[in-house]
Amino acid sequence: MWIRSVMGMYISKLKQFVRWLVKAVLQICFLIVFFLIGEQLQQWFNLVVPGSLIGLILLFTCLSFKIIKMEWINVGAAFLLMIMPLFFIPSMTGLMDYGQLFLHQGIFIIIDIVVSAFVIFFVSGWAVQQLIKIWPSSKKADKEVTK
Repeated sequence: MWIRSVMGMYISKLKQFVRWLVKAVLQICFLIVFFLIGEQLQQWFNLVVPGSLIGLILLFTCLSFKIIKMEWINVGAAFLLMIMPLFFIPSMTGLMDYGQLFLHQGIFIIIDIVVSAFVIFFVSGWAVQQLIKIWPSSKKADKEVTK
C-alpha cells in the first residue's frame, strides 16, 4: 500500500519535471528564433552590428511593447542564466597554457585589471551623477511644454 503512495509521489515529481523541461526547451527555442532573425537581418543588410545583438534588441523591443509576454520566456531565460558560468570555463582553462606569463607578469596583469575596474567604476558613477543632474531639468522643461 505504501509503495503505491511513494511511487505516486515520484511519478508526480517526474511529471512536474518533464513539464518544466518541455517548457524550458520551448522557451529557449523561442529565444533562438530571435537570435536567428537577428543573424538573418545582419546578413541581408550587411550591418556591422552582430546579429545576436540585433536579435536581442528585437526581443527587448517586443517585450517593451508587450508584443511578447515575459511568461513566454522567463523559464528558458532563467535556465540559460543559471548555466551561463559554464560558458566561461573554457576561457579559464585556456589561461592554463600561459602559466609562464602569469608566473613572471602575473602581478602586473592583476594590478592592470584592478586599476581598470576602478577607473570604469568611478567614470561610470561620475557619468550617472552628471545625468541625474541633467534629468530633473529636462522633466521640468517637459512639464512646461505640456502646460
